[in-house]
Amino acid sequence: MTLELYNFPASTCSLKVRICLAEKELDWLDHSFKPYEN
Repeated sequence: MTLELYNFPASTCSLKVRICLAEKELDWLDHSFKPYEN
């Protein structure tokens, strides 16, 4: 099962989650919110 993370790259909360996922070597799919891109 792959986790899906909807996040804002500049968010410190999102950063903490991404660090935990990397440390645990879990598979996850990144859905980054990029407000300045069309």
